[in-house]
Amino acid sequence: MHNLAGVLVLVGLVAAAAVPPAPAQGEDADAAFRESVRELLQATGGADLGQQMADAMSGQMLDAMRGTSTRVPPRAIEITREVISREYEAIFGDEERLLDLYGPIYRKHFTKAELDTINAFYRTPVGQKAVRTMPGVLDESLALGQRLSQGRLPRILEQIQQRLEEEGLVPR
Repeated sequence: MHNLAGVLVLVGLVAAAAVPPAPAQGEDADAAFRESVRELLQATGGADLGQQMADAMSGQMLDAMRGTSTRVPPRAIEITREVISREYEAIFGDEERLLDLYGPIYRKHFTKAELDTINAFYRTPVGQKAVRTMPGVLDESLALGQRLSQGRLPRILEQIQQRLEEEGLVPR
């Protein structure tokens, strides 16, 4: 349930071997760039961001509800998922609007040629595998990072408290 476009784009940049065509000019260039962004979002699952976010939000809300009550009625779970899904569809369901919003972000970081190279990678068998497997890799990596840092948390908090006290930002 992660928007992996950023991670997968990085993999695509490193692994892509295709030589992209020269960028178009003027209004055609904007339309061509937009089409490259659309292809990238579709290839990486970024076009499904709304559903991914709705699923994540539902999970968090349901966990919070379960934390305050021993039993959450199945209908309450259904209603929560339904409302969140509908609201996120209203935000993220219009692909053209998303392209209006995402286009400037991608334009800031990539040229049309770079997007075409990335998209060429995602059309390869390895690119397809990256799209399928990177969510699991990311989940495992995040879990590992949490486990590694969890043991250091008391030390980190102690050091922060000590430094804040030393500088007079909190009372001793």
